[in-house]
Amino acid sequence: MSQELDPLQDPLAWLESRSLWQGALFRSLVAEAGSVDELPVDMGLGAWQIKALLGAGGMAQVYRAVRADGQFEQTVAIKCVPANPSVRDLELFRRERQILAELNHPNIARLLDGGTLPDGRAWLAMELVEGDQIDRHADAEHLDLEARVRLLLQVIAAVAHAHQRLLIHRDIKPSNVLVDAEGRVRLLDFGIAGWMDERVQVRAYSPGWASPEQKADGLVGPASDQYQLGLLLAKLCAPFLAGQGIRLRELLAIEARACADTPEQRYHAVAELGADLERWLARQPVQAMSRGLAYAAHCAIRRRPISTAISVLVLVAMLTTVAMFSWRLQKEHDRAERAATIAEQINQFLTRDLLAQADPYNNPDRDLRVRDVLDRARVGIGQRFADQPAIEAGIRSSLADAYTGIGDYPRAREQYEEAIARAESDPEFDIEQLVSLRAAAEAIDSHLGNAEQAVAGLKALEAAERQRLGTDSALQKELALKVLEIQIVRMNSDGALAGIADLRERLGNTEADALLEERLLALEADATTRLARFDVATDVANRSYRATVNRYGEDSPTAQLAAQVLVTLARQKGDFDEALTREEQIAQWYERRFGRHHPETLRILNEWASILQDNGQRVEAEALFREVLAEREKTLGDRDVQTRTSLNNLGLVLSLQNKLDEAEVYYRRALEVERAVAGPDALDVLVLAHNLAGLQRKRGDYAAALALAEETVARAEQTLAEDRYEPALFRVGLAQTLQKLGRYDEAEQQFQTARSRLIRVFGQDHANVAKVDAMLNVLAAERSGAR
Repeated sequence: MSQELDPLQDPLAWLESRSLWQGALFRSLVAEAGSVDELPVDMGLGAWQIKALLGAGGMAQVYRAVRADGQFEQTVAIKCVPANPSVRDLELFRRERQILAELNHPNIARLLDGGTLPDGRAWLAMELVEGDQIDRHADAEHLDLEARVRLLLQVIAAVAHAHQRLLIHRDIKPSNVLVDAEGRVRLLDFGIAGWMDERVQVRAYSPGWASPEQKADGLVGPASDQYQLGLLLAKLCAPFLAGQGIRLRELLAIEARACADTPEQRYHAVAELGADLERWLARQPVQAMSRGLAYAAHCAIRRRPISTAISVLVLVAMLTTVAMFSWRLQKEHDRAERAATIAEQINQFLTRDLLAQADPYNNPDRDLRVRDVLDRARVGIGQRFADQPAIEAGIRSSLADAYTGIGDYPRAREQYEEAIARAESDPEFDIEQLVSLRAAAEAIDSHLGNAEQAVAGLKALEAAERQRLGTDSALQKELALKVLEIQIVRMNSDGALAGIADLRERLGNTEADALLEERLLALEADATTRLARFDVATDVANRSYRATVNRYGEDSPTAQLAAQVLVTLARQKGDFDEALTREEQIAQWYERRFGRHHPETLRILNEWASILQDNGQRVEAEALFREVLAEREKTLGDRDVQTRTSLNNLGLVLSLQNKLDEAEVYYRRALEVERAVAGPDALDVLVLAHNLAGLQRKRGDYAAALALAEETVARAEQTLAEDRYEPALFRVGLAQTLQKLGRYDEAEQQFQTARSRLIRVFGQDHANVAKVDAMLNVLAAERSGAR
């Protein structure tokens, strides 16, 4: 029999739920369960009143109860067990109940109240969940495999949350997992097996759902919960087991790993099980399968190509996007051999020739540069694959994705154009893939200061697709979504809201359209935040977050992205306390998942530093900015877009602390690199120039500040759309410089022009308008004193 750990002495003991439930709450109390009388109807228990017996077993009775203190209406489930606790048990009970109270998760039935009756019975009031058990719900709703896996991910998120708080469940089975009317999963009955006395621990499990270590009365830990989650996965997938194909084999492999005979053979944590299922949903290689090249290539080529600007995916995207072309070529019976040859040659080129030891995301401590790898890749591609246009198109498309990820947009555009030319020369090249390539090339223009041109190109592609197909396709909706993304970030957020409404009208009832609706919610939250429509933005952002959590779980990567929208909203509203609290939680999640120096963690740390700066905590912000910059310079080089952002951020926080000489060094470095990479008219270049002009004004170099400010305003007015607010901010900087030079009339004219534009974009009551009004008052007083 396993040795019982003392939870008061050994913190690891809290992982064992019997330490929670067998201690003060239930340990020596359950033996008398059979003799417990039913609680009478209408009996009071604290704030609650018993209404009906819902069920009874050897360990507890469960009642429906209602709140009876007149505060508000609420229905709960009350569990009552006999109790005769010792002083030590009472001490443990208080500690244990606190731990249970902290299990605050949307997929866990919450503990609401608890106490002890005069006769010694312990009771708990829990959230009453009305729904069907998970397998019955899935069958009744005729859910497909992906929908069933998403349900299970909610269960996994709940279990992972409990494990983080040192509690294991021990009895995960369909009857303990309910799905409510809204499709939200609730995990019930934590630690039921732990209610029994130690002498009967060998039987503390549900037949058919126990892990091998439970059956052997061995040490029960988080891996036992994982085993039961694997069984639950098998139960949910059972209706599809007669099918064939790699997708089903992957799920079976995941189940087999989760249900391995020993804990050491299973995933290291249930979160890793969840991550593998998320990879399955995304059609990425799963860890449970073979790690061979053939399997990785198969997974890569079945995914849709996505041009991403997230640098953490740069090199992975190269393999993924390239191999996608092979998958398209398998549509006809004589393409299979050609597809295999293409996949093998592309993967050999990228992995063996270039990327074997040159991935800074997997090797963050190496002194490597992504750009060097990409530049080497471009050399000789045309000659090497002169007679293989599909392979060359795939490689160049991947290089373009990678250049986009590091912010080298001219080079990305060049590679997309080369890829398109080679694809067009291949009569067997898939038309939808070619359209996707053209769309990616058009979207790059928005990064080069040509947002209107990018939107026009994408709309033309969508119209051509509509004419070709005669129906509204998924690809057309993706093209429309790209237009909205560009409009929000680079052009007209107000116009984008109308576009979002139009695209919603085109959505159907498919799973793909449901996912598209969630993306539209996120875009709507972004647009309304940028327009300072904070009431609407708050509602939409919260709806977006809830939808994401319901689908993927609170601990998923997608939920962190949705939470970041809430951070941005809080920051724009000036609620820095909320923004800092949320950002710190997100940063902790990324550090746990990826490590401190991973590019995605650095991105979040950079955002955190920016909020600290806004909140006046400039010393703390400077320290974080320096840390992020040092890591980005080491792994990405100074031409990467993220490094350029870090240079500017550090320059700004130094300027705010009057460390002007040092600030100018970073500003100039950022501006020089940005101009070289993006061109003189790119928005980021204009912002950097505006910042440098402000620094020059602060140092008293008014002539240099004036020249740079005038150039910045002129370029902004020429290249940015009428409803962009940035030209107004640039004019404010110009006005401030003119004011310093004593040219008050010209300064007032610039202030007024900026004010008019801000009102047009944001409305009369926006905070930026009030700031300009305050500046005009200062100008008037200064001019009056100078007369």
